[in-house]
Amino acid sequence: MRIIHSDKGGAVEKEILLKEISDADADIEKYAVLAVKNEEIRTELVSQMITNRYIMVYYHCYYILDKASSRNPELFYKDWKKFEKLLDHENSYHRTIGLVMLSNLITADKDKLFDKISDKYFMFINDKKITTARDCVTSTGKILRQCPDYIDKVMKLYLNMEKICEFKENQKALLLYDMFVIFEEFYEKTSYKNEINEKILANLKNASPKTAKKARELKKKFGLSEK
Repeated sequence: MRIIHSDKGGAVEKEILLKEISDADADIEKYAVLAVKNEEIRTELVSQMITNRYIMVYYHCYYILDKASSRNPELFYKDWKKFEKLLDHENSYHRTIGLVMLSNLITADKDKLFDKISDKYFMFINDKKITTARDCVTSTGKILRQCPDYIDKVMKLYLNMEKICEFKENQKALLLYDMFVIFEEFYEKTSYKNEINEKILANLKNASPKTAKKARELKKKFGLSEK
């Protein structure tokens, strides 16, 4: 039975660790703190997130590591390649985990590893699963805050979403809402303002009430007039 030493000098059995993490009421914050403090526990959590087949284990590890890596990305930078490999996983949950974890590490990316996978990363807006595509958009926001050179590239991609993505129309409508959130945040930093304005005005009556409402909000915020 493998023993994992705690930050206070005690020891935790691996089986007990996994049992606590897999519990429906797992203390995510407790283990996020431990992951930051203790390298052995941190390593174990990363391993379980990537290799464990039980969703209550790997997804709770993800919740924990999402918090921990957001707070201390430099501690997880050595695991970049492990997270990058998740982008090719057959399971959409794991692809999402890869997208999120890499976006958390972007502030620690001293070797510019993201530059090598940026095209692949941004194209997850056309993942097989709409949930992963939407998570890609949200995670891309974190990347653009750190890497503004990518803003126009992403804006151009999103403006052509309807042609790029193969989802059903109702799914595209939901994805467009997420993109409107990105348009709003980076509007003043892009050279595609006119195109974004047109996209907003074209979706004031979008089939998705949520997306149409967002378009109306942006129309008012940016002072746009219908032709």
